[in-house]
Amino acid sequence: MTLNGKFFIIAVFAVILAVGAWLVLDRSSVSAPEGPAQIPGAPSGDPKMPLASTTPATPGQNPVAAPGPSPTPTAVGYLFAVPAAGDTWAMNGKHLIAWNREGNVPGGLYLVDEATGKMAGWIVPFTAASQTSVAWDTRDVAIDRTGGTRKNLSAGTYSLRLMLTGKGEVQSVPFRIVSEGSTEAVTQMVRMRDTKLSPTALTVLHGTKIVFVNNETKQQTITGDGLPTLKASANGGTATLDTSGLLPKVYFYLTDLYTYQSQGTLTVQ
Repeated sequence: MTLNGKFFIIAVFAVILAVGAWLVLDRSSVSAPEGPAQIPGAPSGDPKMPLASTTPATPGQNPVAAPGPSPTPTAVGYLFAVPAAGDTWAMNGKHLIAWNREGNVPGGLYLVDEATGKMAGWIVPFTAASQTSVAWDTRDVAIDRTGGTRKNLSAGTYSLRLMLTGKGEVQSVPFRIVSEGSTEAVTQMVRMRDTKLSPTALTVLHGTKIVFVNNETKQQTITGDGLPTLKASANGGTATLDTSGLLPKVYFYLTDLYTYQSQGTLTVQ
């Protein structure tokens, strides 16, 4: 082999070695990617942190508050005849509480303190289905519906609630309870039922109001010499006579009931 042939072979090997060394160095110079590998399909960010909800919040929308308790419904067609507006009752005296017609369901009668809006106590924890009135001593109330423990009242402004099972409640107008022996303003009542008046004779102080309650099935007209004509609708309708405009004397009056049974006497003092 000539000298030129040897140099050619050496040159070829040198080129091969140089190319091999360059490939090795170039591969080792490639750096690994920084940070942990990203999970395919996962959102970017710290993979150790829990993912927030992807549902966007509606701007200006507030959480919906849970509905409060429903208000007690009013028993339609019922009202208190007594007490009436302006009444003042003295403690420790029997006073009539009356509503316009039978509830036909059991219920209960309680007192509310108008100053606080809270129940003051039970007057009659349980009323009968046919009951339309009660006489109350205007002194104390039961603290619960067992009726066993009672408490004395303080003077103030109160109202009544008649609870009729399944029908709702009846609310009276506010009235005042004052200390024993104080001056009173008491509304009286005459009820028309079974073709009779109850009471048939009534004596009142001048200025007293009288509520006529009609528990007949037909409208009733109340009239008499010197009295204004009043009309009370059927099935619990009422009509009010204010004696402030009357002279102090005895009045006789009639209604549309059987006249020979229904004559009433009103004495204004």
